[in-house]
Amino acid sequence: MIIKRFTAKSAAEALSLARQELGEDAVILHTRRVPEGNPFAIPAGMVELTVGLPEKEDSQSLFSPHPSDSAGQPSPREIAELRRELESLRETIRRLATSSLKPRSSPSLASALLARGLDPQLLHEVATDVGEDNPEVSRWVGGLASRIPTSGGIGSRQLGPYVVVLIGPTGVGKTTTLAKLAAQKKIFEEKRVAFITADTYRIAAIEQLRTFADIADIPIEVVYTPAEAQAALRRFRYLDYIFVDTAGRSQRNEDHLADLRTLISALEPDEVHLVLSLTSRPELLDEVVERFSCVSITHFLFTKLDESGDWLPIANLCWRHKKPVSYITNGQCVPEDILLADARQIAENIIGQEP
Repeated sequence: MIIKRFTAKSAAEALSLARQELGEDAVILHTRRVPEGNPFAIPAGMVELTVGLPEKEDSQSLFSPHPSDSAGQPSPREIAELRRELESLRETIRRLATSSLKPRSSPSLASALLARGLDPQLLHEVATDVGEDNPEVSRWVGGLASRIPTSGGIGSRQLGPYVVVLIGPTGVGKTTTLAKLAAQKKIFEEKRVAFITADTYRIAAIEQLRTFADIADIPIEVVYTPAEAQAALRRFRYLDYIFVDTAGRSQRNEDHLADLRTLISALEPDEVHLVLSLTSRPELLDEVVERFSCVSITHFLFTKLDESGDWLPIANLCWRHKKPVSYITNGQCVPEDILLADARQIAENIIGQEP
């Protein structure tokens, strides 16, 4: 197989260069953004695409991803880099082999989505649905949107308060998001709302929520035990909504997760939203979902879109774990920086997103 690398400002541009040289049968093997401080004088932020083309003849002479030293032989640093790259190529080939999606199908769109990290099986389903060679972007948007479950926001009940709990790791923005949700209900829908906070690990979190509660004239209870949480629920039984803040928990601390599970059991909430930051690594997001599954999660809620700019993890996680997304936050301002999740908007931003 001929293996060559192409560097450009975007994956689409690199893919175009690859096709010009190797033809339409070229297969994407690996893609990455060039990091800072690389030893080959390639500008940081460029996209490097590794492409393979089946060939009968020996292709060793064509495999020259970086300049060699003056003697025409690769330097030790180049050899180390090549070894790392080959290991990455082996992993990519193994992953592609498990998927029935052909990377060259609808190359201008499907290959770019695959290179950016869209789940291969999800991409295969969409490609099968709309036709692998279909160039209509609107059909791809519709096919992807149909596989992103959304909830349409928070539910309601006629009798008794509707209890909504936010859970998740530390630093994902649960407290600010809780304030946004409560403000939306109180200000725009004129509902009677209250706060319960069980985040007694951080004084700042309690004070932040208490300050907002005072400004918005929303009652608040701080609870330390499941029994106190149940008592607070009884005191707020005539309201429309109760929003519960919880302490950030490490997904790797089994004791903390057990405490959270006990609290959720005592609250018997109508909805439990797992709050996930879009600035987190994709593999970490999957780990968080798996570990927090010990609690009965009903929704995903994504934060920090303004910092990440990447909508793609929303589709991957909702499709893999079969959970609807309720809201997406895109800033710190309360209450306006929060979006009601819309599957078509998510799909449009993923497909129209720059690599």
